[in-house]
Amino acid sequence: MRCLHFLSHVLLFLALAGCQRPVSSATAALGPAATTETTAEKPAVVFLTFRVVAAGAGQPARITLLRSQAAPGRLKATTAPTPSTDADHLAVRLLDAAGQPLGTATVVEHPLRKSVEYTDEKQQLGRRVVSLPEAEFFVRLSLPAQATQVRVEEVAAATATVIASTSFPLLP
Repeated sequence: MRCLHFLSHVLLFLALAGCQRPVSSATAALGPAATTETTAEKPAVVFLTFRVVAAGAGQPARITLLRSQAAPGRLKATTAPTPSTDADHLAVRLLDAAGQPLGTATVVEHPLRKSVEYTDEKQQLGRRVVSLPEAEFFVRLSLPAQATQVRVEEVAAATATVIASTSFPLLP
């Protein structure tokens, strides 16, 4: 008797295991591509590492792209304040194949000019700008599918003009 009870459970399980949820007519009309995301639709982030070398008085810095790495994901919302544009800075933006900007620029403090605090002989706190001969900096950006290049602009705060602009292809 127990064996018949067990056998009925096994038969019920096998009958239910063969059942499938019916496909809706809207999904069936779109085909299998509509049910899976393509790689281009998934959000991505690009990690960019640059080196900046001072070129001399009155000359724009030489900027080189050291590494570009894309990864799936989204940028987290930041609560950090945007660097002040009252000092020299760099603006980093992504471009499409035609060289048109995608989104807004990310402003980065100029890596060759560091503002440091110090104490003078009278024990008064002061601030001065220290110029470095070379530095590296890192930027994370949301990566649209149409982005093929990155542009770095060096901006002089005194005149709010772009001193130099350098574009690089995004490396795979």
